[in-house]
Amino acid sequence: MFDPRDHYWLAEDGRLFGSARAGLVNAPESDEAYAAWRDLGRLPTPWPSGDGGEQSLATLQAVLSPYGLFADLLSYARDRRWRAEVGGMTWNGVPIATDDSSKVKIAGARIKAQADPAFETTWYGADGEGVVVDAALLTALSDAVLEHVDGTFTTFGLVKVGIAAGAITTTAEIDAAFG
Repeated sequence: MFDPRDHYWLAEDGRLFGSARAGLVNAPESDEAYAAWRDLGRLPTPWPSGDGGEQSLATLQAVLSPYGLFADLLSYARDRRWRAEVGGMTWNGVPIATDDSSKVKIAGARIKAQADPAFETTWYGADGEGVVVDAALLTALSDAVLEHVDGTFTTFGLVKVGIAAGAITTTAEIDAAFG
C-alpha cells in the first residue's frame, strides 16, 4: 500500500529519496531501512520529471507538497516562510489576518485613506471584533502588514544562508528562526 510518508523515489541517475527521512539515501545498496522497506515487496516510484525531462528536487517537491512533505530543508523553509506570512499578526492589540485576500483589502483601504484624509471605517480583526480606524491608522496598519511580510522574507534569507553553511540542519531550527 502506498504511504507517501514512507516511500522512495528513484532518479535515473541513481539518486534515491526517502520520504520517511526527508532526504536522499546516501548508499541505497547498504541502507538498512531501504532494504527492510524493499523486503516488504515494495519498489520505489520513478522520480518525477519536469517539462524538459529534468529530475530535480523541485520536480520531486511538486509531488510531495500535497502530502505536507518536503524534499529538502530549503523547500521546508520556503513553506515555513509562506505560512508565517499568511498566518496573521497582532497590531495595536488587534489580531490581523494576513492571508492574500486580507492583504489586498488592507492595501485597497490604504489607497482610499491616502486619497481621502477624512476616511474612517470599522476594521474587523481576525477575531471578528471591530475597531474604528481613520486614514492615519489605516496607513499605519498597512505599514505594519508590509513590515510583517518583509520580516518573513528577511528571516527566510537568513535561514537560506544558514542551510547553505550547514548551520541549520533541522526543521526545528527553521521553525525556531520564524518564531
